Amino acid sequence: MVPGLFGFASSESFDVEGVVAFSPFRLSRRAERLTVANSSSFDYQDCYFSDGVSRTSVGALRAGAALEAPSGSVSGRFISCRLAATPVDFEEPRYPVTVEGSTEVVAYLDPLTRRGDE
Repeated sequence: MVPGLFGFASSESFDVEGVVAFSPFRLSRRAERLTVANSSSFDYQDCYFSDGVSRTSVGALRAGAALEAPSGSVSGRFISCRLAATPVDFEEPRYPVTVEGSTEVVAYLDPLTRRGDE
């Protein structure tokens, strides 16, 4: 709930942070290779790998597509992509709800995952 008094047909910006029921990525590590797959039904844009200091752009990651993490250690690295929608529905039974914005999906690449694990 967003508290406040709003006029008819007005809008109010807000941010939401949380955990959703779908898994945006599937990570697998085999023979020193880390594969990141888009396990959702959404296409992702503006994807990049980062260690918090530098970024390696990988562009778009379509639904069901996969890519490999950059060579070298993935310790402290993550992948981040922009989803041009929201993974959850917002609704109000008495009034129409229009959602505009995007969602940032992030997966931390756990360096402790054993080879062959997913």
